[in-house]
This record gives sequence, C-alpha cells and structure tokens, in this order.
Amino acid sequence: MKCPRVVHWGPLLTVFLICFIFYWTLVSLTLVWPWETVSGKVHRVLFLTNVVFIWLNYIHAMQVGPGFAELGWTPKDAKHQQDLQYCSECKGFKPPRAHHCRSCGRCVMKMDHHCPWINCCVGHYNHASFTRFVFHAPLGCGYAFYLQCVFLYDLLFSQTVSPHAIYFYRHLPAAFCLFLSVGFALGVTISVAALLFFQLRSIQRNRTMVEDWILDKARHRCKDEELEPFVYPYDLGWKQNCMQVFLLNVYPRGDGYTWAVRDGCDQYALTREQLIQKERKRARSVLYRCTKAYSGTMLPFRQGIMQVLCCPSLFDSRLAVMKGDLIRATRRQRRWMYGEIVEQAKIRQVANGGISGRSATGKKGWFPWQCAVPFEKEE
Repeated sequence: MKCPRVVHWGPLLTVFLICFIFYWTLVSLTLVWPWETVSGKVHRVLFLTNVVFIWLNYIHAMQVGPGFAELGWTPKDAKHQQDLQYCSECKGFKPPRAHHCRSCGRCVMKMDHHCPWINCCVGHYNHASFTRFVFHAPLGCGYAFYLQCVFLYDLLFSQTVSPHAIYFYRHLPAAFCLFLSVGFALGVTISVAALLFFQLRSIQRNRTMVEDWILDKARHRCKDEELEPFVYPYDLGWKQNCMQVFLLNVYPRGDGYTWAVRDGCDQYALTREQLIQKERKRARSVLYRCTKAYSGTMLPFRQGIMQVLCCPSLFDSRLAVMKGDLIRATRRQRRWMYGEIVEQAKIRQVANGGISGRSATGKKGWFPWQCAVPFEKEE
C-alpha cells in the first residue's frame, strides 16, 4: 500500500514550520495584544484568517495533485500519434503539455515542476491552489514576522520589566525558539515570495517552467537554422491565460488533454517542436561504455570527494550503471554526465545501425564521468 503524500520530509517540514511559526505568533499576540483590546481582536482575525487559507490551499494542492494522464493513453485519431512523444514508463503517449515525472512515476498534465513541499507535482488540477498557497504563505509569515518583532522589541527595550520578560530571561530555550521563529518567518516570507513571482509570471504567460525551457531552445533552433520564429501556441493574452487557471470554483478549465490555442496554431505545435529537439539531441549524443559500476547514490564518496563537491542538484535523478553497460550521454556538467542506458541486446544494432530512440531502456539520469569511456563502434 502506497504511503500518503504527507509521509515525506517535504510535507512534514512544511507542517512543522507552519505550526512552529503559528504557535510563537500566538504567544506574541497574547502577551502584547490581549484579547480584550480592539487591536488584539483585529490582529487575531487577520492572522487566523490567513492561516486558515494557508492550510486549505496547502491541503488541496497536496491531496488533489496535478492530474495524471491515463496509463497507456493514445489519441483518438491514430494519425496524431506521430506528433506525440511516447512514454516507455507509462506505456502510452504523452498528451500535449504533459511530461513524465520520475518522482511521481507518472505523466503529469501540464507539468510545471515537482515540488518536494507538497510531495507531488504542480500541474493542471492543483496549479491554482498551489499559487494561492504561495500567496498566503509569505503574507501570513510576513505578518507573523511583524507581530513577533514587536513582541521582541517590547521584551528588549521596554522601560518596565514585565512578567513575561522575566520568564524569557530565565528560560533561554524559550527565548531561543522565539528568535528561531522570527528567522523562520523572515526566511519563508522572502523565499516563498520569490516563488510566488515566478508562479504568477507563469500563469500570466500560460507557460510552465518546462515549457519555458522548450521555448528557449526553440528560439535558438529557429535562429540557428534561419527559420521563422517559433510561435508559442498557448498564449491567449494575459486575461484569458489567467482564466485558464483561476476560476470561481477550485478546478481549472479543460480536461488536461486538449487546450485552447491561438489562431494559426494547433494542439500539437509544441509537441512537434519537442520531437525535433529530441532528434537534434540524439544526433549530438555520444555513446560511452561503462568501465566502473555506480550504485546511483546521491553523494558518491567512493568516486572521490570532487564528485561529491561537483554533484548536480540532489533533486535530479541518478543513473545506476554496471560495468559493461552502454550509455547514450546527451550532456555534461563538470564531473558528471547525463544519459540513458542502451539495452544490452541492442548493442550491436546501435553500433552498426546508428542511434535509435527505441533502443534505450528508458532509464535516465546523472552518473560520474569517470565511470565510462567513449564507445568505439565494432567493425
């Protein structure tokens, strides 16, 4: 039985931060603004209302999820299969705007990114609630930061020594937790506010983070090949773009398989561009023979300290390889390479017949460059 999404370090840490900041903000409210005062009532209503919205949107974004494409999905019209990418993991075609997430193990509708804080992807069905969550989180934490700073100022610079000041002076762990809460509130406010900016920009352009990357490569390709500029098909103008996500109900427009497109474009304009980019990447790829096994660990100390210091992001997948494996590498980053394993049964076919997209196992990821050497084709 699969564990619920909350059983993961990301959601557990998020819940801890929310509860920790919430508790010490209530302590500050209680000691500085008593409930009997008008200011005390106003502060409590504003703060607690924001906390409720944080919880509602966070739980909705995590539990509803992004929406996954059906396993083994195929388009209704078979002729459109040539315009779509095939997912070997899900045994079906990827719908337009869908991408396979290795962490979720499924093809995600309108995938933006995989968020460890909700332990799932941000996609078609939870994009709006996730954006509302990252709106209320910095708002609430910024408010909590203000309330706690007022309380700290009262503790440190008040002309009279209050009973609660004496308590905090005598109980250093409580004072430490209060200072820690202030730091957490400030850190969350700044970091999540930056994330909110990127999410709002994404919605205003109707472009996910993945599509931003595809569009950037499309522009460079068209420029290099002296072609007409690539037209992004899903940009309907900022008002219509926002209405694709934010509606009066909690669910967005569409079923996640078909999308509204601008005039002169069709559903498969972006997917055809992706296929072209995939072919160009395969043409530039280099075959390597694995000479040293690598277990796929995130921090491979056995490979040397420099491999650890130069490792890719801990959120990026790793490729476990065995001695003798044939690997198709598509890019290199310092002391690491990114590639996929070619099936052993197809080694001779790849060596004699070129590189075929159907000759790979589908396992992709980063591996240390010193584990492999360039593969020489057999005579």
